[in-house]
Amino acid sequence: MNFNNLVLWCSSVVLFAIVAAAYLLKIIIYFEAVRRKYYHPIRVNFFFAPWIALLFLAIGVPSKVTTELPHFLWYVLMTPIIILELKIYGQWMSGGQRQLSKVPRWGSIFFFAVGMAHYTVLFVTLYQRLPTNETLPKELHPVFFLFVATPQCCSDGLGAD
Repeated sequence: MNFNNLVLWCSSVVLFAIVAAAYLLKIIIYFEAVRRKYYHPIRVNFFFAPWIALLFLAIGVPSKVTTELPHFLWYVLMTPIIILELKIYGQWMSGGQRQLSKVPRWGSIFFFAVGMAHYTVLFVTLYQRLPTNETLPKELHPVFFLFVATPQCCSDGLGAD
């Protein structure tokens, strides 16, 4: 790994820390605005972004920083993502009521199952419009972000079981 990659990764970590600190200040000062965003049916999708960014930073960690990441890091970073997905899909399937399902004992099987349910919804949403050339409604534009951020890339990079 050359020096430029290390500088780019370190600058990404610093930029992430700055944005995270700014958002923590927003939570402290304007908690009501963050709460409204969390309960908004579209804006809640953007709560995935920091956790996915952390997963990509973990996947791209240079060998000069560390040669091997702890195995539990994958579970720590995936926990907020799975909680958000359960919230969103639970609301979609139960008409707004917040009900959680029982989960399997093995984390990898559970995340794989959630990823499969995630992609089933996304494929239906995106590919049902192919024959008609109908554009995706504006409120479903965050679906494109979720489609690109595949759960599989996160599990490959951190060596989950």
